[in-house]
Order: sequence, then structure tokens, then C-alpha cells
Amino acid sequence: MIAETERQERQRLRRKAPELSAMLREVARREELAEEELRKVRRRRGISGEIKVFCQLALKKYGHTGASVARCLGGRLGW
Repeated sequence: MIAETERQERQRLRRKAPELSAMLREVARREELAEEELRKVRRRRGISGEIKVFCQLALKKYGHTGASVARCLGGRLGW
């Protein structure tokens, strides 16, 4: 029963969630980075924190799937 409630809550959040590309653009804008820097660079000092913020927002706050987040970031999360 709890699992079903959690699933319904994730679906509800996903319906309200902004698109991943818009979220990525916003994180890049706030951090004064080019969006492409977040998409292609994985281990550069200073950028991994911004990628982490993006992933946490997308996954935990808005309920996007890990696969969709990985696809948005170029399909390879190489941490």
C-alpha cells in the first residue's frame, strides 16, 4: 500500500515537473555556464557540483527517472 502511494506521488510530481532541458538551461544560467558544458563535461572541477544539483532536483524533487536524466546529459554519467 505504501509503495502504491509513493508511486502515485512520483507520477503526480512528474506531471507538474518542468522539462529536463529547461531545468538544465536554468541551472546553467544560474551558474553562468554554457548548457553544453553541463552536458559534456563530467569530471571537471567545479562543474560536477552543478550536475549533482541538476540530478537531485530532477530525480528527488520532480520525480524524473534516472534514465531520462542520463539521456538529457548525453547518455553517460561517468562519475
